[in-house]
Amino acid sequence: MYNGTIMNDDENNNVIPFPYGEIRNPIIEPRPDDEMDMAGECIQEILMTLSEYGYNPKFDPAFFRDMGCIMNLIYGALVRKENPDYPFVEILDIIHEMIMETRNK
Repeated sequence: MYNGTIMNDDENNNVIPFPYGEIRNPIIEPRPDDEMDMAGECIQEILMTLSEYGYNPKFDPAFFRDMGCIMNLIYGALVRKENPDYPFVEILDIIHEMIMETRNK
């Protein structure tokens, strides 16, 4: 017996139970309102536009990293109401304060 879940000695089988309800297949069970999917779509559109101006994260590791951060900030903005404890929600507030302070100088 392995952790009591994968193999069941009583039945002498090695069937691994599928975790129903824990894994989502986006084709079978689409969720167009999934915030991370929406954030990813936003970044794709941003990257398509930027590529028209010669920006390509494939050849610029810092730019690639920045785009990943921006995608997480977009996600944080989308989940602010439902998940106010998501760490990037606080970061968004800090960035806003920094922008306002810079603007007022």
